Amino acid sequence: MKALIISLASRVGGGAKIFRSSNNTGDRNQWDSAPVLNPASTYQFNNLYISAIDGKLYATTGMNNGTAAKLYNSSDGTTWSEVAGFSAVSSYQYITGITEYNGKMYISVSQKLNYSPGGTVYVFDGASWSNVPGLPDIGYGDLVAFNNGTGEKLFIGDGNDIRTYDGTSNPVVNATLTDYTGYLTILTDGSKEWIYTGGTDVYYNPPCQ
Repeated sequence: MKALIISLASRVGGGAKIFRSSNNTGDRNQWDSAPVLNPASTYQFNNLYISAIDGKLYATTGMNNGTAAKLYNSSDGTTWSEVAGFSAVSSYQYITGITEYNGKMYISVSQKLNYSPGGTVYVFDGASWSNVPGLPDIGYGDLVAFNNGTGEKLFIGDGNDIRTYDGTSNPVVNATLTDYTGYLTILTDGSKEWIYTGGTDVYYNPPCQ
């Protein structure tokens, strides 16, 4: 049975919930009355993400109230569990981005529990989480995997720049993608891909270096 999943959150005060519709008739007004995930009134959901690695649905949380962010997943959209082993994020209030690159899951975080700036990007290799090396201690936002014409790389947004990461060397600031306003989105027409940075320009494959 197919199901549609949505997340709801107040912009202030938290109160995040995830609802599921098991109705497959196409009626978008029919939703299950009880939320399938309602962790606490202190959270809001930032991302819903379907993993190609394990086929699970992931939900990331965050709230500007000194509470540690949490990561949940579900194999059916109904039963949710907090992801075990992701204790490193307990130092941060927001999970801001989630994506996959080279068969691994990457998650970006920002804002320490004491409200001071900071953040990093974590990578999961199938057994444990670790930090992506060579990143300064600043807040990070969107993550996307994008083929820039020389092979796929991970694009990492921070407060000022976009960094590219090849999975081995330290991430470097991208000199081409300079019009960055906090968003990274991949667009495609089925034959070509573009990377949109939230600014006035859309960069495309292959000019991005």
